[in-house]
Amino acid sequence: MALTFTAIGALIAELIPAVQRGLAMGMYNSCIYLGMMFGSAVMGVALEQIGYPLCFAAAGSSALLALGLFLGMMRER
Repeated sequence: MALTFTAIGALIAELIPAVQRGLAMGMYNSCIYLGMMFGSAVMGVALEQIGYPLCFAAAGSSALLALGLFLGMMRER
């Protein structure tokens, strides 16, 4: 996360107009931290229910799914 966190913040600062930059950065940071909180809570419950191997497989699968969705959105039409 350290590689992308700063780079995405710089990209937001570069692409978003100054009037909307605070809102954009706030939304970006909210998404990051809410995602970490939600993911930690869900993974903790899931670990108790289905165990480590399946949880790691689910986490890896969701990361690959997110990568596919991201690449699909980045494709130029």
